[in-house]
Amino acid sequence: MGDHEHALGMGPSPAYRLWCRKWGFRVGSDKTPAERNVELDWCHVHLPTWNLIRSIYPDPASLLEEVSLGRMDSSAIADPTCRAAAEGLEEGFLNCDDSLPARRTFTAFLSGLTRPHYRVVIGDTYVHAKSITRALVRVHHSRTDWIRDPADWRPPKRENAMFVVRDLIHFVFDEHNDVPCLIDSAWWMDGAQPRLWREAFIRLGKGASPSECALPAPLTRRGGHFFRKAPVTLLPQQGLRWAQVKALGGSDDLAMNVAVSRLAEMTGHDEFWSSALRFLVAHPDIPPHQVGPVIDYFRSRTPPLGRDATYSLKGRTVASVLRGMEEWHRGLHLARPPELRDAYEQSLGPVRPSRPFARVAGGMIILSPEATGAGEVWVVRQLLTAAELAQEGSDLKHCVATYARHCERGLLSIWSLDREGGGPVEARLTLTLTPDGRVTEARGLQNRLPHPHETPLIEAFAKAAAKRPGP
Repeated sequence: MGDHEHALGMGPSPAYRLWCRKWGFRVGSDKTPAERNVELDWCHVHLPTWNLIRSIYPDPASLLEEVSLGRMDSSAIADPTCRAAAEGLEEGFLNCDDSLPARRTFTAFLSGLTRPHYRVVIGDTYVHAKSITRALVRVHHSRTDWIRDPADWRPPKRENAMFVVRDLIHFVFDEHNDVPCLIDSAWWMDGAQPRLWREAFIRLGKGASPSECALPAPLTRRGGHFFRKAPVTLLPQQGLRWAQVKALGGSDDLAMNVAVSRLAEMTGHDEFWSSALRFLVAHPDIPPHQVGPVIDYFRSRTPPLGRDATYSLKGRTVASVLRGMEEWHRGLHLARPPELRDAYEQSLGPVRPSRPFARVAGGMIILSPEATGAGEVWVVRQLLTAAELAQEGSDLKHCVATYARHCERGLLSIWSLDREGGGPVEARLTLTLTPDGRVTEARGLQNRLPHPHETPLIEAFAKAAAKRPGP
């Protein structure tokens, strides 16, 4: 069937299914040779070849319309920006209604945006084109919740296409233009949590308060007040944790350290995590650089979802918590007897040996002295297996091994920053890179924070990774 689809000029199977629906052929992958011959005859007699389509529709807006209707494969497009936008359309329809009527209405919606404003909406770079068109598919999928007609929208005078599409999203969903901007990123992301945040965006746009929305973690009315003031540089789930800490009376530094920790990715055990946040707020003497590791330690004490948490913070002191955390760090790299292994394996992630993680930006980035302002060459190497994470954690005496499950799922990537040819362990840094190109954590030996002279290295790495997206 793959050869048959290729002979018809089709790309992946979804495009072939749409083609069958459009011209009245049976939809299925078990076609007989006679059925395939009839389809080939029909294609050659009644339909133009893809080369003819490209000559008829030379402008990129028309090519995107052909892709959205399922009549063209994104691989047939030569322009890299337009091809990335077409790939975003194909990926967006995988999780949305891809019936022919839905594709037709989406094509009309897309035409109204791209024909007069293609360069403004899609942009001139392929880096964000895929994310933009994926977001447009999701916006159209929620068209029953539109409060304004997108035909009445006029793009703002902004050079960044991402900001332009954000303005469109607020125009069609946000009645009073008061939905926190940190939720905008949910329209670019896949998964269950982004879907919850998109639903929350729609409810907030209609006048609901954050405490009334179904969020990954509960939020009080006071927390909802702070959530609207959360820094726009945070992701939605990070802003949620930031607001929870602020509502309990925590400082800005504590709220930010909690927001960028792994707690932002966790759901469930809400009562335990509320007590953990109250513990952190009540003990401001906990060193700021230890907040993230302490949360990782608390996570190792919680059982899998569906079972009640048995670990309690009642009566515990900062000294006992830090002492337990240090013991846990040492235990991560020791062989444990079976009866004591569950809590450690839960925090270590996949049982080793695990399959290699997806390679990001080539897996290695070399930072020249010109890029960093330093007098030597630095190399940033991606850690591609759980065993490499464990070795990095053993060398630097931190708990990066607990991130293996997240790396395997593609939620983040872990990198080791070192001098070319190797250097002292004290000079190494472990960096956490999110799929949207942000460095959310940087830790050295024994969880130390980066020194001021290391900040240019981290910024140069983030900039270099952004220029080399994908595998």
